[in-house]
Amino acid sequence: MKKLFFLSAFLVSLAFTSQAQQKFPNSSTTGVANKDSLTNVDTVLSTFHGANNLSLGTIQLNIVKKTGTIAGKAYILGSVDGVIYKKVDSVTFVDGPIFSAFFTYTTLPYDFYQVQSISTGTQVSYVRAYGLFRKSYYNPL
Repeated sequence: MKKLFFLSAFLVSLAFTSQAQQKFPNSSTTGVANKDSLTNVDTVLSTFHGANNLSLGTIQLNIVKKTGTIAGKAYILGSVDGVIYKKVDSVTFVDGPIFSAFFTYTTLPYDFYQVQSISTGTQVSYVRAYGLFRKSYYNPL
């Protein structure tokens, strides 16, 4: 009888946990990418969806060099419909074993954000984009 009680309590707590994660007042995610590496002159697109109704955001871009020289540029793009994007921010890659860039926003006017990583020159590198989006609970009173 005790085992049945603990099993049912565990299942109920698991249901509450999964429901709390679906509401995502804080959402940390890896961008959905069309591929994961840049080779010579190449482009990787990483897209984040679901930033509407949230007010703070940070996007982190990591490029890890495998061979060659890291060179190129990354653009942060925003979209309301996920089809037509507008440039929000950009950064130029700096060569090294790892290149990281952080983009922090205090307003999120778009539902979709996309990191467009465009490489130039001769290189093979791995690209990862991460996003953290959350509500602001700031109360000035």
